[in-house]
Amino acid sequence: GQDRPLTYPVSPQVRRVVGEYVEQWPSVDVIMLGRSSVEPRTDISIILSSTEQVPGEFGDGLKKAVLRVRKDFPEIRIFVLRSGLKKEDSVGQVYQYAPLK
Repeated sequence: GQDRPLTYPVSPQVRRVVGEYVEQWPSVDVIMLGRSSVEPRTDISIILSSTEQVPGEFGDGLKKAVLRVRKDFPEIRIFVLRSGLKKEDSVGQVYQYAPLK
């Protein structure tokens, strides 16, 4: 088959509203957001990390923010990964792990 990237970029408007929304939640960082090139049922995937558990209204609010700029009702999937590192621990640090023997 034809080689394709796993994701395509989202529009600048979507990137902006996601960034603005996530800035309101200090424990949350954006890892990746993109449009799927292979999953037909998902238009936008958003992968985040958080040092704390996020409440249910976080995802609802993020979806509403995206829908304000994407009025075609895209399927939006949000994944929040729980980070074990606090933000101040990871700033400017590179972590290397030795492989298990």
